[in-house]
Amino acid sequence: MEKEEKNDSYAHILKYTGIFGGVQGLSILIGLVRNKFAALLLGTTGMGLVALFNSTINMVVSAANFGIPTSGVHEISEQYGNSNTQLASTIRLIRSWSLIAALLGLVICGIFSPLLDSLTFFDRGHHILHFVLLAPAVACLIVAGGEMAVLKATRQLRALAFSSMCVVVASLLISVPIFYFWQYQGIVVVLVLQSLAQMLLVLRYSSRYYPYRVSLSLEFLGRGVRVVKLGLAFVIAGILSSGAEFLIRTYINRNGDLSDVGLFNAGWTLAIVYAGVVFSAMEADYYPRLSSIKEMGKEQNDCVNRQLEINVLLMGPILTVMILALPVLIPLLYDQRFISVLGMAQLAAVSMLFRSVYIPIEYLPLSKGQSRKFLYQETVCVVLLMVFEIMGYQMLGLTGLGVGIIVAYLIETLFVLIYSRCLYHYVLSKKGVGFIAIQLFFVTGGLVCAHKWQPSILFWVVALAWISLDIIVTLILLKTHTEVLDMLWRRFRK
Repeated sequence: MEKEEKNDSYAHILKYTGIFGGVQGLSILIGLVRNKFAALLLGTTGMGLVALFNSTINMVVSAANFGIPTSGVHEISEQYGNSNTQLASTIRLIRSWSLIAALLGLVICGIFSPLLDSLTFFDRGHHILHFVLLAPAVACLIVAGGEMAVLKATRQLRALAFSSMCVVVASLLISVPIFYFWQYQGIVVVLVLQSLAQMLLVLRYSSRYYPYRVSLSLEFLGRGVRVVKLGLAFVIAGILSSGAEFLIRTYINRNGDLSDVGLFNAGWTLAIVYAGVVFSAMEADYYPRLSSIKEMGKEQNDCVNRQLEINVLLMGPILTVMILALPVLIPLLYDQRFISVLGMAQLAAVSMLFRSVYIPIEYLPLSKGQSRKFLYQETVCVVLLMVFEIMGYQMLGLTGLGVGIIVAYLIETLFVLIYSRCLYHYVLSKKGVGFIAIQLFFVTGGLVCAHKWQPSILFWVVALAWISLDIIVTLILLKTHTEVLDMLWRRFRK
């Protein structure tokens, strides 16, 4: 029986990873087209400007959203399965506080626009009006975050995945024509329209299941104080994370230029964002599933380890392919002007293997509603990333940023393992250790091979052989240890 349950669990993880991975894959392809046009029309400097505006917006959103995208999932998940009346009331409560947070974010971005301008651009830019105009984008993103929490907590995962794809399509249709006709002058307009499209599309799907209703009565809002208190640590964590991204980009801008910011953002997107497709299912499916486990023990350990094992097995071949293909992908997806970010992107890709290990473990305090412990954990991660990225940039320029990310994520992995062992009695499985070692061997081997990059037939023969070997070994491990492939084959035959 235990084996059956284990197989079902692995199958469930792969099922939703496949759903979200497939949708995210399509979304990424569309996003690649969008980024290609943006890179051609705006260049490295224009992409740097977009990156700075985005990081500032994200920081304001994180500061003003009351932590609802995370605490809202936890609150609604507790009511999921109870009476429809209780669930509907909780959803209305989350939406009401999300609306208040959106109005707060709008005001903050407008009032503090001079401060945001000086912090972002120092004495190099005069973008006060731009930040005022970006205030509606902040409000839209906060509302969209609340609605995504509703979809996640109520297990409407297909709707969540499809709405995400629609957002990317809308972003393409909005950005390309505006950048074509107005170039730099169209950046703010694009960001506002993209955020508006995201809000409307997510609302369309969430309202289909749960009609949009809010209440601003003080008595009703008072019931949400607990959610806000829980979310406060998430707000601080979000501010720290977004603030770190903001500070890193502004540091690069101050000590380099906007072109370096654009290059860094391109490398970050290629290595961290695109490779993070595997993690999209985790936030939507794994977090509510882990939250349903009330007691620490074997069930909790197994849930975390299974997610971690699948993450590592899927991430390994993806990273190997990415590292070896980046010399071709960067000019293809962006422009030849972006090729100087190659080393940074390849090193950052290696770090994603460590990220695939520690992220499932980091959800433990979240699943328990222990916001302070989550905050301590996130603070360490943010400080490590910021310190080592800045040190890396000082010593080795753009390539040093990649080295800094690897070091930060490696230390973060070790810290999270120790931290979770002490607080939640979590133990990494022997199977997980083996999977990590195998995939780290293939990923580092791919990095060594890529370092010898020469545009020759011999290189591509070796690269394809290495990638094929990684995929074969991964499939064997899936078949041997999870029996998922056998289950899929039986279902296919039926």
